Amino acid sequence: MQDRITTLADMENVSSNERTHIYRLNCDLLLHIFEINANMFGDCDALRTTRRASQVCRGWRSLLLETPWIWARLLDMGWPRRRWPAPEWLAELLRRTGSAPLWINARNALVAESPSHISRFIFAILTNNWYRVERLVLRVEVPRWSVQNADLWGWVYTPAPQLKVFDVYFGSALTPHPSSVPLFADNAPALRSLVSDHHPIDLHASWLPNLRCLDIDAPCTPAEAVIALQSTKNLECLTLGLLSTPEADSEPGVAHLSKLRELTLITGLEHCPFLLSHIYTALDCSFMYWPPNIEEDHLAPHILVPAVRALGDFAKRTLNVAAPTHLGFYSDYYTLHFRYGTKLGTPTFRLGLISPRSSLLPYATTSIIIDAFTCVGFTSVTDLIFRIPLGMAPDESLMAFLENLSAVETLTTGQGELRLLVKVQNRLPLREGGPTEVFPALKTIILSGQEYAAYSSLDTHSSVGAFVEARRAAGNVVTVRTGRDGEDVFRDYM
Repeated sequence: MQDRITTLADMENVSSNERTHIYRLNCDLLLHIFEINANMFGDCDALRTTRRASQVCRGWRSLLLETPWIWARLLDMGWPRRRWPAPEWLAELLRRTGSAPLWINARNALVAESPSHISRFIFAILTNNWYRVERLVLRVEVPRWSVQNADLWGWVYTPAPQLKVFDVYFGSALTPHPSSVPLFADNAPALRSLVSDHHPIDLHASWLPNLRCLDIDAPCTPAEAVIALQSTKNLECLTLGLLSTPEADSEPGVAHLSKLRELTLITGLEHCPFLLSHIYTALDCSFMYWPPNIEEDHLAPHILVPAVRALGDFAKRTLNVAAPTHLGFYSDYYTLHFRYGTKLGTPTFRLGLISPRSSLLPYATTSIIIDAFTCVGFTSVTDLIFRIPLGMAPDESLMAFLENLSAVETLTTGQGELRLLVKVQNRLPLREGGPTEVFPALKTIILSGQEYAAYSSLDTHSSVGAFVEARRAAGNVVTVRTGRDGEDVFRDYM
């Protein structure tokens, strides 16, 4: 690189155009700009942008053609809007990579409408250049290219000395590949991030301790996932997808992941208690649970109640450290969201349930959530979003839950919820000095635009007016307003 530290203006036969400031940038700075623009995983037009930059002038073209590692990071087969590249251009692109480590993006390439030369090019690169692949993102959407076609996939069972990121969806069919032929021949010393959907992994692979990010999916069972995790001491980001249900799982022990910063569960409700009781994370680890494809029988009490209790116990382990200031509890007849954190837009705990096939959530779902998450860990909450259907939570459960929200200053809610709060208020026990208040520190109520319009029309008989007047009569002034610019205050939950 030292021989390139010169300005483009010093090159021979430069035109007057090339004496403008942009053409005087030294090569190191230009390469840094080109590198930023060549991130195909963040910009779907990165390859096109780089190709056009190579055609701006002789200087830029010469610099880019002499820098194979930039082209090696631009093997983008997932072209947007299906602008499939010609075979001649693909061959030229590969030639420009020289011997540099390869980044390959084929997320949207192996689909039904893909030209045959695209699939041939992808598997030819992987077969002939696997030893220098550094990042691979690949999704198989059509059975004819699945891993069952052994002639196409032999490379994935050979050593991967430079591989750092492996993100492959092997197709909709599960792959029970023989354990005697593990991924990468158990030789991937540089591997740091692994997504291996629908293909088993070696539970004791030598590269597991080096991983920072891991996504485990079927055909792995919950117990097998925990066994693999016991080797991942350096893991920072973990996603557990839809796991296989075992006929009989053995007791695997506990996986201690002290460096984990993000845990995402996309497993069935039936697997939730087992996983959360066998995975211990750092106390400041963020958590998200969003079970997919919920069926009505999954919401039966013998499945739903243990799962929600396990989620509540997991949250209570970390709440004293988390000290959340924002809490959102949104429930209607079809969805339920429960989230909290220290910043409104970046919750550290997220739970979401969606009713199966547009049917209603079980009547008791809201009260089950309330009971499981009633604890003193929410006494630090100052901002509360509270939206639940009338009658969906028993007064006793709600009273116990709200008692731990004594620091709430800003309440985003609706008229129905305020009516419910007045009802709860009237049932609170008397204490020395007068009646107990719901949200004694409350200063502001935020309503949706429509409900605020009804309140501002001076309807003193509304539940909002009654709640506010009761506070004022007790000497506590509460301000009522709507969301900024009339925005839907519940839009992030619906």
